[in-house]
Order: sequence, then C-alpha cells, then structure tokens
Amino acid sequence: MNKGTAVVGFILCFLAGVGLMWGVDRGGGGSHSVAAEHGQAKGIYPQGPWSDEAASIPVSSKDPSWGARTAPVTIVIFSDFQCPYCKDNELGTMQTLKEKYGPEKLRLVWKNNPLPMHSKAMPAHVAAQAVFRLAGSEAFWAFNERAFENNRDLSPDNFEVWAAEAGVDAAKFKAAMADNAADRQKVQEDLDLGRRSGVSGTPAFFVNGVFINGNQSVGTFSQEIDRQLKAAEQALAAGTKADELYVKLTNQNKPRDPSAASAQPQPQPPPPKEPPKKPEQDTKTVWKIVPPAGAASRLAGPEPFKKADALVTIVELSDFECPQCGKVAPTVKKILETEKYAGKVRLVWLDNPIPRRPGESAASFALEAMAQKGAPGFWAAHDLLFSKQAALGAAELDKYAAELGDVEVTVDGKKQKLGTDAAKLKDAVQKRRHGDRIYAGQVVADDFQAVGIPQFFINGRRIAGAEELETFTKVIDEELVRAEALLKKDVKPADLYKELVKDGKEPPAFASTLEKKDVGPAPKDAPTKGGDKATVVIQQFSEFEDPYCARAAGVMTQLVETYGDKIKVVWRHRPLPVHKNAVPAAIAAQAVYEQKGSKGFWALHDVLFQNQKALDADAIKKAVSELTLDGKPAGLDLAKWSAAIASDALKKRVEADGEAATKAQIGGAPVFVVNGYYVSGPQSFVRFRRVVDLALKEAAKP
Repeated sequence: MNKGTAVVGFILCFLAGVGLMWGVDRGGGGSHSVAAEHGQAKGIYPQGPWSDEAASIPVSSKDPSWGARTAPVTIVIFSDFQCPYCKDNELGTMQTLKEKYGPEKLRLVWKNNPLPMHSKAMPAHVAAQAVFRLAGSEAFWAFNERAFENNRDLSPDNFEVWAAEAGVDAAKFKAAMADNAADRQKVQEDLDLGRRSGVSGTPAFFVNGVFINGNQSVGTFSQEIDRQLKAAEQALAAGTKADELYVKLTNQNKPRDPSAASAQPQPQPPPPKEPPKKPEQDTKTVWKIVPPAGAASRLAGPEPFKKADALVTIVELSDFECPQCGKVAPTVKKILETEKYAGKVRLVWLDNPIPRRPGESAASFALEAMAQKGAPGFWAAHDLLFSKQAALGAAELDKYAAELGDVEVTVDGKKQKLGTDAAKLKDAVQKRRHGDRIYAGQVVADDFQAVGIPQFFINGRRIAGAEELETFTKVIDEELVRAEALLKKDVKPADLYKELVKDGKEPPAFASTLEKKDVGPAPKDAPTKGGDKATVVIQQFSEFEDPYCARAAGVMTQLVETYGDKIKVVWRHRPLPVHKNAVPAAIAAQAVYEQKGSKGFWALHDVLFQNQKALDADAIKKAVSELTLDGKPAGLDLAKWSAAIASDALKKRVEADGEAATKAQIGGAPVFVVNGYYVSGPQSFVRFRRVVDLALKEAAKP
C-alpha cells in the first residue's frame, strides 16, 4: 500500500466510523444544507443550515457546494460565467478533480465573481443564485454547466430554459428574476469577500485557504490537494472533528481578516495593485512522452511536409474548441514561421477534447481531412477550425466541410486546392469515425496528467497553458543546443528524440493507480447488457434519482457500443438514503426485470433517467404502464407488477446489493467494479475505457 492510499484509508475509516459515507452525506451531488432564510425547499438538505464563518475564507449553506461538508479538502472557487478561462476550468479541471478525488475527500464551494468588463456576467450570476435558492446545489451545478457550455449566449431567455432543465419551477424562477434583490445581494457579498481576500481576476481558488490564481493544471491543484490531505490526516489524529477541519486548516493557511468577522461595516482595503504572481512552471523536468504512431505532424519553415528528422519535437495536447488553445495558436504559428527553426523543429498534434463539448466532432473533422489528404489535409483543417472557433457546432462543421476542399495548400513547392470530399467529412463527424485516434491522444493526456489544456512537451519538457512566445523560445533554444551536442556524439538524427527523452520521467503504470474491491460474483437475477460470455464484467452500483448516476449511465452505453460482446454490464442497486424516490424506483425496475428480463429493465432504466426529476409513485407507475419494447407495448402484467412491488421480497433483493457494496467498503453511487478494479464516481469515458482495456488484456493472458 502506498503512502497516499494509507492517508485516504485513514480518512475514510474515520468518516465511516461516524456514519458519514458519500451516499448519506452528499444530497444530490453536493451540499445538503440550505439556510431556511433563503427559502429553499424543506428536505432537500436534510442536515439543515450550517456555517463555517469562522474560517479565513468563510463558507456556509448559503453557498452552492459539491461534496461532503466533512471532506478534508475544500476548494472555494471565485468564478465568472462569461470568462473563457473559467469555462475551461469548470468543464475541464474541476470535473477531473471531482472524478479523481470524489466527494468524500474533496468539496467544491462556489463564490460569484462577475467581472465588470463582462456585461452578461452579473445577470447570469444572479440567475444562478436564484436557481440555487429555489432548488439547491444539485440544480445549481446543472445550471452552472449549461451556462458555461453556452457562455457566449448568456441571455434571460436561456436562463429560463436552463433553470427549467435543472428542475426549477418556471413560475417561481420568473418571479425570482423579477424581484432579484436577495440574489443580487448574495452575489455582491461574494464579490466583496473576493476583494478582501485578494481576488483580482478569475478564476481564483482557495484550497483550504491556500491561494491558487488562474486556470492552473490538474497537476498544480493535485499537488496542493495531496498536501492538504496529509494535513487533514494529522489534524484528525490530533482530535479535530471532521466538520471542523475546514475552519482549522483554512485558518492555519491564511490569517483571518478581522473585517470579515466584524458586525460593524468596516472600510474595505483597496484591491491589490498587481495580481498575485502566477506560480512558476517546471519546464526543466524531462518527461518520457512518446506520441502515438501516425499522429499529425509538420516541420517549421517553408517545407512543412518534408520528411526530415527534427532536432526539437513539440508535442501539443490540445482541443479545437478550447479558448486557451485558440489563444496560443498564433504563438505556435510564429514558432513554425521563425527562420532559425526551419527544418529543425517539428510540431506533433494530439487531440485531447474536453468532455461534453463539440471538440471531439472538430477533432474527427481534422482527422478525416488527414485520412483523405495526409498532413496537408490535417493542417489545413486545423487552421480553418481555429479561425472559426466561435462556431463549431454540427451545422457549422457541415458548412466548413464544403469550404475545406477549396483551401489552397503548398505541397512540394506547388500551390493546389486541397480537394477533400465534403460528404466523407460530414459522415466522419457524424459517426465519429476516428475515435480510436482521438482516444490515443487522450490516453497520453491521462498518463501525463495533461487534462488542463493546452499543454506542450518540448523534447519532453512541459509548458502548460497559453504562455508567451518567449517562454517557448527559451526552452526550444536550450533544446537545440542539447540536440546538437548529441549529434556531435554520433547519435543518429533518426534516434535523436528517443535519446533526448530516454531518461525522462515516466508516469506510473496505469494498473498501479487503481484500487481493487471484491464484491463477489453478480447475482443471477441481476439485469445485464453486453455479452453473456464476456471476459470483462462491469458491476455498476447505481440508482435512478442521482444526476451523477444518470451521467454514468450514458458512459456505460458508450462502452457497450464500443466493445459489444467483449464486456458485460451488470446493474446492482445502490439507492442513496438522501433520495426519497430511489428505493421505490429500484424496486419498480427489479419488478419489471422479473417479468421482461434484462431487455425490459434497461428500457425502463432509460425512461427513469430521462424523467429523473419526476420519480414519485405515480410517475413510476405511469412509466411502467407505458413501457415499450422495440416500439411496441411491453405487455407487462400490471397487477402482478403491483403485487411484486408491495411485497418485501424485492425490497430485500435491492438491500442485498447495497449490503454487498457495504461489505466491500464501498460507499455512495455510482461506483463500478470492473473485473475487480474499483472505479468511483461518474468518471470520463476515457478513464473507463482504459480500465476495460486493462481488464481485457489481463483476461486474455493464458
């Protein structure tokens, strides 16, 4: 057992000892407590109002949050819906951290920080605060995601749509927006706190009180989170209560601002004249990064597609839809056009699209152009996509498919039209034909913790983010010297890159990053999909009322579509106590399984997740009575079904799955056991695919 595992084990054991497991303590994806004076619906947050106002960065049940209040690490996020860097952080880095640490170890608390320069930001924050006040944290995070995904289109009409999608009553939301004084006041309070705390831009973060400025990499956050986990372990061992950790650690890390605690209005200090300095990057460490075969590449200089061995190789992990990737694209272009780098520097592109964005479609577009016309096709598509970054939806990509064929490229000194096939481009985007190539880049990103994008490895030396030209050229010039020295030692040009990174730092073996759990064989009466004789079995502990379970259900569907009969997904019931409709929904679905088998269960499974906001007894019965299979009525015996759900037998059957999870020291939902490998939470498709690939490889061994 490694040291990190020991720390986590200690904390989880402590939490289990006081009965605070994920499933009990997370209230639908986050905070469980909302102040009564804010008027939230009674019962959404069963713990009631709470406050950590004594902390140097105060938080309370008036703030949207994700994760357990007793989590040993809290990240307070000061963010702006209209800020592109906040968008990158929220949809990328924070999602990854949630998946990596889970809600038992990590809590996220939201603070509004709309910047004056963003005219649409304040109304969006007021709307988001209203969503939280009316429906709690779960609804807030749903609205938050939609707002960031569409942050170029922040409008009152969209706020109403997104609020309704998040489960907020339309009439109440309209009334809240018409009389928004309380919500606007809360936004202003957050702004004031940010100013007092030294926040001068967005995004900004306090990790147990430790300030992190800007959209930093997952690695930067992880380093501080891991440090705080150790501090939390020591504090717990010294007798600090779990729900007092935040105040203790935050005050240790940052002196308390007396004006924040005073009941009397205090004069606010002026904002700092200069923003806090950005942490210096480690550009010295060499990483042993090897691009997948066939990755798109080009040389610097007038002959980009010439076959030649470069002295410096730049591996770029990027995404066509990412604002920071677009921001750094002109810098990369300058490097490729610098005369002294001609023929000496090679750029290799690896796709790392952020989940839930159009990026994968854009990546498919560029890779299809490469499949048709080689490197000239890819780089022509690359330039076109970045020039059109503001609009990369399906309709726009269809339009660009027609444009791309007329783009002029220079090959072997001759200008010519690219001549790509528009119909094939459209088909490739629609069917995502190049998913394996995209996945290859995502695996590299996952290995090297390069989720925050863009990231560059210059002969293995990492530069994260949209840095200035001078940052790149300094490292490139140093690497030219290092490469030329190796050539003088008779290293062959073809072996140069391999030699330059051979002693580089490697990520740990993927299997070593995974934990194992024994939940025993799946019950014979458990719903399944995929191959009955599959060598890889995914036992999915889940429920129907939790939004993260719904997200994970989509990933399971993707896996079955990708692997077919090679895997089998087994449903295990894990209704969370905080969701009052979870147990009845589980029993209802198991009763359908008894009559119509797995096919009937998965059909109802899809309907229940589609109607997740309405899972009371009448809604469940309606879904069952209207259930169809292959476009025809399912033909369920409703009297038999009603008798089954009224009996104790199915309740005990559902409880048995939960007992198996508890016995394996598994808390919460969704969680997964893939041939023994434990995966906690709604992790990305890439992460699941890597676990499945590992399990398939091991199962194939004699």
